[in-house]
Amino acid sequence: ERAGAFAPFFPKVRLRWDGTWLYVESNGMPDHGMMAGITNWQQQIGIPQNYYGDNAWQIPLSPQLSDNPVSTRDNLFRGAIALAVNGVPIFNAPNNRGEDAFLIGELDDWGGHAGRADDYHYHAAPLHLQEIVGDDAPIAYALDGYPIYGLVINGLRDRRVSS
Repeated sequence: ERAGAFAPFFPKVRLRWDGTWLYVESNGMPDHGMMAGITNWQQQIGIPQNYYGDNAWQIPLSPQLSDNPVSTRDNLFRGAIALAVNGVPIFNAPNNRGEDAFLIGELDDWGGHAGRADDYHYHAAPLHLQEIVGDDAPIAYALDGYPIYGLVINGLRDRRVSS
């Protein structure tokens, strides 16, 4: 089931699994443009990353609710918290200085930018991927294994964002 969400991006995004993990391999580069629309540029340019072999993303096949969940409002400010189905990591909304990357103009037209390590990543949900994967498929997986969907599920727009 999880593997199917990544299928539209094969062979650029490659998968393997064992009894516990889905391993997702990619170079972290999207098929769409990058850096267009940024008004507060960090002067970084996205270059291919080595998310292969031992560096592959690991997504649990059987996610478990935590007894001690943490909020992204106060935690997880550095590094990926999810992986888009196109193989691009997703970070929390704040940048590495704790500022909202969208509000200060650091994000491109797709909700991403190149970080200090020249790695392209999103800081906003890559909602544009729903046009490729469809309304019923996840656009990403949180690194704890739970799917992330777009704004439309089964043809119905989420009322929380459409009013």
